[in-house]
Formats: sequence, C-alpha cells, structure tokens
Amino acid sequence: CALCIIGTEEAYASIPRDELLRWMLRLKTKDNSFQMHENGEVDIRAIYTCMAVACILDILTPELTNGVADYLVQCQTFEGGIGCEPYDEAHGGYTFCGLAAMTILKE
Repeated sequence: CALCIIGTEEAYASIPRDELLRWMLRLKTKDNSFQMHENGEVDIRAIYTCMAVACILDILTPELTNGVADYLVQCQTFEGGIGCEPYDEAHGGYTFCGLAAMTILKE
C-alpha cells in the first residue's frame, strides 16, 4: 500500500508481481474461492483482497479471475446480501467485499 501511495515507477518496479501472482494462484481453490492464507479458511474478504491487489498491480489475469464471479454469485443470500461463503448469513462487510470484487471483475 505504501508503495502505491509513493506512486513512482521505481516504487511500482520494486514489487515482485510474478511472485505475488503465483502466491495468489496458490490461494485459489478448486471452487474458485480464495483462502485467507496458505492452508487457511476460505473467506470472501480474500477474494476482494486478491482482486483489488491484482487490479492495482495490473496482474488481473484470466487464470486468477476465471470462475470467481460465479463463486461470488453463490454467496448471495435470499435477502440480497452476500455471505462469507455460499449458504452463510449475509453481512454488510461481506456484501461490500463481494460487490467490490464484482466491480473489479466488471461483472
């Protein structure tokens, strides 16, 4: 975040984008959700974080994004909010993360 605030080419160049993308792909699960950390819990906040960082760093690849919007749709509940995972109760914070991720994905 601090490197983005600096905003110089040198600051952006110091970010190891390839390594970061490989790490994010390791966090992606077979159902197209993301873990909070390696071998960690699945959480919609992880999806938002990965999509936001990938967008900022211009590493939003098809491999990273394929199926993510479909997973997010599964997290929407009957009342219109979004839960942490499919079939979870909706929550304002999770709804923000889901909608923000969908916006980044242009879905």
